[in-house]
Amino acid sequence: MNNYLLGLAMLVPCVVWFYPGPPWDLFAFWKAKLIVSVGICACPFIPKPAGWAFAFSYMFLLMGFDKDLLWGSPRQYDGLLVWLSYLSIFCLALNNKKQSTIIMDCLLVSVGLVCLVGLLQVCGFDPIDWIFYQGRYVRSSITSTLYNENFVGHFGGMLCPFFAVFALKGKNLKTKLQGTVLFLVVLITTVLAESLLGLITVISVTALLVIMTLKSSRMVLALLAIAIIAVITLSLLEANKRKWSSLNKRSHLWTYIAKDAEFFGHGPGQLAERWNKTAPIHHQIKHFKNLTFPDRAHSLYLGIAHSFGWCGLALYLVFVLEYLFRGLRMAVWRSRAPIYFAVWSLVLGYHIAGLVNDSGVFHSTILWGMWGLGYFIPVEKRL
Repeated sequence: MNNYLLGLAMLVPCVVWFYPGPPWDLFAFWKAKLIVSVGICACPFIPKPAGWAFAFSYMFLLMGFDKDLLWGSPRQYDGLLVWLSYLSIFCLALNNKKQSTIIMDCLLVSVGLVCLVGLLQVCGFDPIDWIFYQGRYVRSSITSTLYNENFVGHFGGMLCPFFAVFALKGKNLKTKLQGTVLFLVVLITTVLAESLLGLITVISVTALLVIMTLKSSRMVLALLAIAIIAVITLSLLEANKRKWSSLNKRSHLWTYIAKDAEFFGHGPGQLAERWNKTAPIHHQIKHFKNLTFPDRAHSLYLGIAHSFGWCGLALYLVFVLEYLFRGLRMAVWRSRAPIYFAVWSLVLGYHIAGLVNDSGVFHSTILWGMWGLGYFIPVEKRL
């Protein structure tokens, strides 16, 4: 049962809720409901007493909290229930005693559908548009089934390195070929989504993986470093005015969030309400014309700080950095099973892309499910 629940978590990014009306709020809401359903169903399969703790937490939340805190803001729905479900999925994966092809098959289906929809959008045919709007909605860039091109970039930032590991360290030619093809498909989708940081993350982390795998000489290291710097520089020079304007707007938003965040946080989904109440009106008009209120932080770390406080962010960073440094110390790339190196790469890519992208119900279940599967690194030789 563990494997089927984890497989369902892998399929969340490709889910589209077909309903005859404006789709995006419904996509997010039903993805959030699916994540919470998986989290609740996982409770009996998590070892006691953790399983009981999760079950009572769900009961406690559903009985007495504000709806906005439970489900988060509209269009995002990244509330307390969803975050609790992420942890439940992570613990369920930790208890998964053996790797299953069901999980990887579901991940491949999810990636395939997300990329297929995105590539069709690039070619001028949008299946979602065709179903909901009959061709009346025009996109400026691809969004696939992930609502926003920023989420597409985050999706690619974690999965390109994941598949790059199988391309480099696959046990046989078939695995290496599959990893190469999937890496290229996700990379093309990320590039076409015009996600600058997603592309930079992919290039940087993949170069790091090549270095770690091939044990390159100093000359090769120097050439790779120069190539990475050149690609980043060219990418920045090619960024259009809209992107720079967007970055400028985000910098003002980040400044506000850093000032508004508290030690224990305001709770998930409260950013738009806090902005409406506390941001100076001249600041809103100058940097956010038409008085549109931001409903997400555009940064994984500042989003956690605003929702769960600086204390919550500190605990999260300790958790992430412990895992990443443990992987380096234990030479995760020497593991006989490439999945552990691949998961380490996925976690690294996700958190680099998270500098300017949010956690979200559209793609984050992949992180928590795969992270749980690869959390305990069985490596014989340490550095």
